[in-house]
Amino acid sequence: MHLTSGICSLVVAVLLLTTARAEAARAYLDSPAQAVATFCPSGDLVAAARSTAGYLTDPSEPFPTTGGVTYVRAVVANISGCLDDVAGFDFFLPEGGDFAVSTANPVICTRGRLDGTLREPVPTGSDSSCLQTPTIGENGGPFFGFSALPPGGFLEIQVPVVFRTKLDGSAGPVSHRLTILTTSSFGIMAPEQAVTTFDPLVQQD
Repeated sequence: MHLTSGICSLVVAVLLLTTARAEAARAYLDSPAQAVATFCPSGDLVAAARSTAGYLTDPSEPFPTTGGVTYVRAVVANISGCLDDVAGFDFFLPEGGDFAVSTANPVICTRGRLDGTLREPVPTGSDSSCLQTPTIGENGGPFFGFSALPPGGFLEIQVPVVFRTKLDGSAGPVSHRLTILTTSSFGIMAPEQAVTTFDPLVQQD
């Protein structure tokens, strides 16, 4: 009896450890940053804002699988050092992509400071919002929120999605890319990230 219980406990521990390692290995694959410039009140021309697009992945797992839920994200930072900003995103998913917002998989909106001194959920108020049901953004795409950003501030919005079509990443066509149109007080940025999905019925080496 004790031997059986011990084996069961070991099996459960191994399964939990394997799951934890798999989840820990998942990370965002982000696009190269796009940036816009502006003039500070001093007259200096500076890089004002930068933005990236990305999706949650782990090729070694493999994850995400075609038809499974993963997250995409958009990030923008006010790097002007001299002026306040207001920024938000329009999300354009790759071919076969659908939003999968639910109680279990909500939209996650975070803002903070690049130096790590602040990180907080985005409240809904006069200068920010985080939407579980998108509206139409300034660039015609699904829009999940915005925030005012002081110099050194950032905004990140993560949205759950399902990719129902096999996507081939950089080897695929343009339609296999995630595109974010980032609207900032300083201008519009359009970072893109090619997305790869894996067949859930095929065991990867």
